[in-house]
Amino acid sequence: MGLPMGNSLSALLADLVMNDFIVKNKFPYNMLKRYVDDIVQISELGKDQINALVAYLNKIDKNNIQFTSEFENESKLPFLDVLIKVDKENHKFKTTWYRKPTAAKSLLDFRSDHNETIKQNIASNMPNKIMIINKNETNKSDITALCQLLLNSSYPNSTTKTIPSSPDNMEVL
Repeated sequence: MGLPMGNSLSALLADLVMNDFIVKNKFPYNMLKRYVDDIVQISELGKDQINALVAYLNKIDKNNIQFTSEFENESKLPFLDVLIKVDKENHKFKTTWYRKPTAAKSLLDFRSDHNETIKQNIASNMPNKIMIINKNETNKSDITALCQLLLNSSYPNSTTKTIPSSPDNMEVL
């Protein structure tokens, strides 16, 4: 069983179920952040303990909720479209924009029949999103990757030139 993506109630219901689940099932963590049904947790538990915890949680309501886990690799942990880089010495985090290796190399095609405002919003909101993820610091590699996605999606060159810190003379790959 699950909730259908796109249904107007799905996000609300998932949020309510996850909130109730977390409140009823206390488990050890130093920090826990959640977006709908995705959770990032920082804990002093070891991998074996986390795996045992995930196995235990998956037995509680195995027909409706199943958890998976990822561990930091080289002090990095992806969460949604954010890559969390852990600076253990200074007890700080740095975040950058993240795209899974399997992610498409394009966005909504500019030539599609979608409303023009949707395409304009993609081009104007993505740079803002990247700046927020990067805590308002310019990250040249993230901006370059975004510009490449826009060009691969048939957005006009003039679109990428409006993005702050965008590289010059990019070509569709």
